[in-house]
Amino acid sequence: MPDTDSAAASVHPATPSKRRRQRGQVLAIFAVAMVVFVGILAIVVDISWYWASSLKVQRAADAAALAGVVWLPGDPSRGIQTAANEAAKDGYTAGVGITISANQDSLVTSGGNPNQMDVTISAPVNTFFMRLFGITKITTTRTSHAVYVLPVPMGSPQNYFGDFGKVRHPGGGVDQPVPAQYGPLSPTASHSPNGWTNPANAYTSNNGYATSSTTNAQQGWSSFGIPSLPGGATVDGIQVQIEAHSSPANCRISVALSWNNGGSYTTSQTITGLTTSDALYGVGGTTDTWGRTWSSSDLTNANFVVRLQDADSCSAHTISVDQVQVLVAYHTTTFVADANLTDPNGAALAPQGFWGTVMSQGGESLNGDIYSPYYDNSTGPLVTNPYYAPTTYYNYDIQMPVGGSNGKVWLYDAPFCASDGSGQYGTGDRWLDGDSNSPISTYFTLYDTKNTQDQSDDTQTWASGSTFAQTKGYSDADLDGSGGTSCAMGDTETSFTQAHSDHQCDASLTAGIDCHLRWFELPATLTGGEIYRLHITTTGSTSQVGSDGHNSFTIWASASGGTPQVYGVGAMETYEPLPGGGASIFYLAQIGAEHAGKTMQINLWDPGDTKPLSASLKILAPTVTGYTPTTFSWSAQKVNSQGNVCTGTGTNVTSVTTNVGNTTGTFNGCWLTILVQIPTNYTAPAPPGETNGGGWWKIEYDMGGSSSDSAFDLTTWQVDLLGNPVHLVVP
Repeated sequence: MPDTDSAAASVHPATPSKRRRQRGQVLAIFAVAMVVFVGILAIVVDISWYWASSLKVQRAADAAALAGVVWLPGDPSRGIQTAANEAAKDGYTAGVGITISANQDSLVTSGGNPNQMDVTISAPVNTFFMRLFGITKITTTRTSHAVYVLPVPMGSPQNYFGDFGKVRHPGGGVDQPVPAQYGPLSPTASHSPNGWTNPANAYTSNNGYATSSTTNAQQGWSSFGIPSLPGGATVDGIQVQIEAHSSPANCRISVALSWNNGGSYTTSQTITGLTTSDALYGVGGTTDTWGRTWSSSDLTNANFVVRLQDADSCSAHTISVDQVQVLVAYHTTTFVADANLTDPNGAALAPQGFWGTVMSQGGESLNGDIYSPYYDNSTGPLVTNPYYAPTTYYNYDIQMPVGGSNGKVWLYDAPFCASDGSGQYGTGDRWLDGDSNSPISTYFTLYDTKNTQDQSDDTQTWASGSTFAQTKGYSDADLDGSGGTSCAMGDTETSFTQAHSDHQCDASLTAGIDCHLRWFELPATLTGGEIYRLHITTTGSTSQVGSDGHNSFTIWASASGGTPQVYGVGAMETYEPLPGGGASIFYLAQIGAEHAGKTMQINLWDPGDTKPLSASLKILAPTVTGYTPTTFSWSAQKVNSQGNVCTGTGTNVTSVTTNVGNTTGTFNGCWLTILVQIPTNYTAPAPPGETNGGGWWKIEYDMGGSSSDSAFDLTTWQVDLLGNPVHLVVP
């Protein structure tokens, strides 16, 4: 029989004590699991909080980098401070547990981008559950890189902008004055009227005196030994010098000159205020012709007479003259062949191939300036130019060297003054509609940019006002010789015969004409390390919508302790005299190495008005061995209502035809857009001979015809790099 006790044991449940032991094991396992679960939860919560806090730090670093980068590259210290201020707005100020590092990239890494701001923020993140394990804070560090793509410098890597080269004149040169003088010369004979005592005593300075005590008594002197003038010489002025005294003081002497042996005399000039002891007095001068034109025969011993008259009205007086002398100032002329423009100090300037220029408000955009003219056209129903933007354009930056001082800016040929109808002489100023009765105004304003591209904080340093406003006329001095007005302001016609040998215009300028074909110094001093903006427009306080012409100029800058750079920004206007049968090459734009792989967009308004010559354009890329034509794509857009249709495109070409010959130009009244893909391995090289920094691209005009032919073009240039100008860089 089975064991009844064993069977009973197998079917009956465990005893209560055993069940209690099993429940205790489950509780222990649950308790351990709960600890693990809470730990995992603590890790998840704290990591999530850390991640969220890190995002906040990243956003603060991004905001700081974007705020500071706009001050680069000109003012790194201000950019760094701005970045720190922006981080503080987001709750991160350098101090206990928080560090902020903001730097210009070029100062951190050799070969870095000077337009990049690097910001790193480290900050503690408080924990929640991890405190149970003794971890109260975790440090998070985030870095941001922001880049500011500045407007592309255009047209010049030098300290001047807009220098075609030769200042051209008819016949290939200009007659320049060569000043000279005779004297002072003394007389060797007395001459009637003989109303003074001892006139021979006035031949030399020997304390012997020719005297007069009678009011209105006259005495003449002659035989001064004045040599014959050289052939073609012109007398500029005659000065009479007298050593004399009077008793009592303040007596007067009147002086007159004769050119025909006393038969006639000039209008008298009076010396006043004689002292009681000998002193030297002068009347007339080196630019005073006494109201007449003098010849060599007028100045001979037989004809030239100096007459003194006792002009004192006192009854008791004595005038004593120890010596009478004469000085004759004259000039000859010498032919000087056309030469390249020199700076205000006379130093040579390497030609850039074009003049800076601006069209008048009353011009038509069809002639090559898209932003200055108020109208598209000047004939037929007038159409307003949709691109008219005189406040925005044109601007030229003067970048002062860091550590430099005493910066100066000069303008060459600042006023409008037409050389002739074709624009081939001088700097090319001309009326485009043939209306020489309409004055043209040009306004120059200098601003301190505070090293930002935001013009709202610019401060005005100097403005030309009316100095170069309302000028008109043709140069009748040394250009086409056609006469007419002398480029004076408004309707004023004056005799303007100077040939500008003095190189600089009058510092006490009251009328713009004095600066025609001469340098004018802006009355402002520029500070080292600052970027200044020169704004040039023809729209000012006086409406110019009835004046159609263009005014060309050159900008030049200097500084102590370094060399400035002058270049166009945003857009620039050029007037290009183009010799036939060859290539004319100009600086286009500077593209830094940081732009490798980007696309350069070149917009040319109305290029190719080179009638009668054919023309084509090339874009030249810099290499370590020289310049080479690069491939590009192009398209055209008609904008002006009277312009060409401008059909056609090009892809992967190395040139584009802008004129096929004796026409108004393929892109007349149109935008020509050229896209250049910058190589990914581009390093902004400086070709041999380039001493003004690397990365300068050029544009080439290839002209038809022969070397004896010439043409002209007036074009608006713009160069941009496609993409966001201010953006973050992903590491």
